[in-house]
Amino acid sequence: MEKGMVKQAIFDVLRAVAIALVFNIVAVLIASIVVKYTGISASAATAVNQVLKVISIALGSILGIRSHRLGWALGAIVGLLYTTIGFGVFSLLAGASLFANVSVFDFLIGLAAGVFSGILAVNLRSLDRKPRPGKRARKVAKAQ
Repeated sequence: MEKGMVKQAIFDVLRAVAIALVFNIVAVLIASIVVKYTGISASAATAVNQVLKVISIALGSILGIRSHRLGWALGAIVGLLYTTIGFGVFSLLAGASLFANVSVFDFLIGLAAGVFSGILAVNLRSLDRKPRPGKRARKVAKAQ
């Protein structure tokens, strides 16, 4: 990998994790307000939290990864890094260590969400690039 590509990949990962964290913090705050006033059970709130994590990783990867290559690897790094940093951030917000509650399942969800959303991000970026028309098509368009 070229030096510029490595630098771009690092910035992509950091941007994606930052977007995912900001989105997740806002979404969890909104969800906690909804849970408080609707009386949703704890198991349903846990499921909603997992869905919000997956959506956050996907949104962060799709908006943050600008590379056109290695989407699965960048997404996997985003998912794992987000999961680790996310537990740290929410531990600080809660004022207690939540790392005791971390399971392998949380990391597997983060990894899977990251891989799939990284692949999606790279493929969506490649759709944005429109191929240049061939020489003949340019001549025809110019003549008209």
